[in-house]
Amino acid sequence: MWDTLIKILSDKEYLFTLKEEKPFRIIDYSNKEILIQTTENKLRKIQRNEIEGPYNYIIKNGKISRSEIQELFSRYNPAYVASILSCHPDIDYQLNPNIELIKKNSLFTFDLKKEEIIIDFDKYDKRNFDKNGINRITGTKFDEYGYDVNWCDKNGFKWDGKHVDTDTYFNPEGYNREGYDKNGFNKNGINLITGKEKDIFGKYKKEYIISQNTENNFSDETNSILDKLTNVYKILYKLLLLPESDWKTKIYANAALSYFINPWDIIPESEKGKDGYLDDFYICLEILRDLKKYRSELINNIYPKYIKEDLDTFLEENINYCKRELKDKIFDIKKLVGYDSLDFFDLGNNQFIDSDSDKIYLRSKLLGAISFMFDELSSSTDSLCVNNFINDLSQSDEYFDILRIINKYNEKLDKKLVIDRENNYEEIFSNYEDKLNHISTGKRYGIIIGTALPIFKTLCNILKDKDCTWQIKHEINSVLSYFALNEDIIDDSLQSGLGYVDDVFLGTFVLYDILEKDMPLVNRNLSENIDSTKISYLLESTIVILESCQIDYAIGKIINLLGLKGLLTFYEIVCSNQNPSIFKNLLNKKLRVIFLDLCNLYFNNKLGIIDLPKNIESLIDYLLNNIPPEKTIKLNKFFEISLSISNFKNRKKEIQELEEKEELEAKAIMLKYKILSE
Repeated sequence: MWDTLIKILSDKEYLFTLKEEKPFRIIDYSNKEILIQTTENKLRKIQRNEIEGPYNYIIKNGKISRSEIQELFSRYNPAYVASILSCHPDIDYQLNPNIELIKKNSLFTFDLKKEEIIIDFDKYDKRNFDKNGINRITGTKFDEYGYDVNWCDKNGFKWDGKHVDTDTYFNPEGYNREGYDKNGFNKNGINLITGKEKDIFGKYKKEYIISQNTENNFSDETNSILDKLTNVYKILYKLLLLPESDWKTKIYANAALSYFINPWDIIPESEKGKDGYLDDFYICLEILRDLKKYRSELINNIYPKYIKEDLDTFLEENINYCKRELKDKIFDIKKLVGYDSLDFFDLGNNQFIDSDSDKIYLRSKLLGAISFMFDELSSSTDSLCVNNFINDLSQSDEYFDILRIINKYNEKLDKKLVIDRENNYEEIFSNYEDKLNHISTGKRYGIIIGTALPIFKTLCNILKDKDCTWQIKHEINSVLSYFALNEDIIDDSLQSGLGYVDDVFLGTFVLYDILEKDMPLVNRNLSENIDSTKISYLLESTIVILESCQIDYAIGKIINLLGLKGLLTFYEIVCSNQNPSIFKNLLNKKLRVIFLDLCNLYFNNKLGIIDLPKNIESLIDYLLNNIPPEKTIKLNKFFEISLSISNFKNRKKEIQELEEKEELEAKAIMLKYKILSE
């Protein structure tokens, strides 16, 4: 039995649960177990005895229900066990009135209207109807609309045009339930989207491009999806620009925006027209749900402006809708942007055990103190030594944390976003490839910005490559997300053309990094008008331009804006198989060195390092005791901000609350058991 089933499963990448039709992936199998990946992106192991037990039960008794599978053999995986067993040639199934697995070609009794009758399965088809169209369970024929109890017509097609056996959406004549073929034309040659007839060659070249008239071209249902997607996009967009957003939050949001502007995603808009945004909507919803779970304070401060209903309800309902429509495509959508690997970044900081809480707290205070001195020095002195130090610091990942703390203190956050304009379909849903193609190259930096489109295409090509690792995917996500921003480090609207130099710099910066990791990967995905030697030239040229522009510390700000520097540091230390505790110790040592350097600069080099206290707590106390009283208020404010944006949580309090909740639930269960037993 096991060998037969494994042989069948080896030809299947996806299966669907029998009732809800939720897709799940067969990851691996052995002589002892089957490994699957659920719709919720979780891995589950199904032991061999969970499969063989129900199978033997069916062979002996003729049938088994899903509830019996759960009760007798598989407590946690009954739906998946039922679906896997239904693939076996000896097993059939029925959905009404309950899910039951049935032994094929057997005779056994059924309780129908409280009477025991014998059912001969040779007389009934897979949909429980005999040759006269009478259903063996309900006793009825096809309903007045021509459908049976499973919503299938006599040809086996469901109401949505999907065949119950072959899983295809089109009937033998090549038309779906709505009467359209795979190219979107009905029998009269009328196109579903445009309403136009076929040309003389029997084809119709789609000219359906989203523009200012998008609302007029879409149905009410599609407009509803686009309205929701617009608002979800705005939330993620604004989240990227908040000083409170840490680099992990930005990496999550990058994945969504990267997918959104990728012209070659799983359902390309250029081919599918109005249906092309469902996959974008789905991945944006999944990312927003993750952020809502672990960055609730950030999300709760943004979303009410865009979503009026309860956010959890909104997310749940729309994610379920997308899953029903997309089915097995959800796995490919997540794979394209490396969604499966986002867990590695530990958005919830779950790797921090209780004993780490004090270290996290102390590191947050240290960042606050560094940010205070950084702000004081950068605004009150023109010392070359200070400027050089700040310039060096701006290219480190610590600068990202420091800058967002300072920005929050100075309330630089209420910048009016262009994206906030109502019903701005043209801007949000614009064809980004077309947008880059029409950048004027006749200006000062024409040669440089003319490479923006080839770089964009190359990055999108690499994302699709089967050898593209999850690390490379998130680097590319950061670049594509940066391309999507209007409010990046250098405004894209600058007439000189300088506005796209930062985009080109970041693209070549990442491409150069990928070249060092996997040169063949880049070379086979290069777009026209660009080669690997040109990447190095572009990187050097853009660095020269950025260093000479009027924006202070431009390079550091660009690589830090969307968390790319934090991402690369994470790869360098954590992904090199070092212990995470070593990673934290290295960061803390680095921060201590920065703190000592800033102390010397702040106190005008009057104190040598040898004169300063040795541990961080004493260093912070030293700073507090040696600044004017009016500055103490400012420093404490920096401490407060640093703690609030570091996602530091009192783990002791959380653990205590969890234990109290579990204790109450346990008491409730015991009380219920006691009442029932009496």
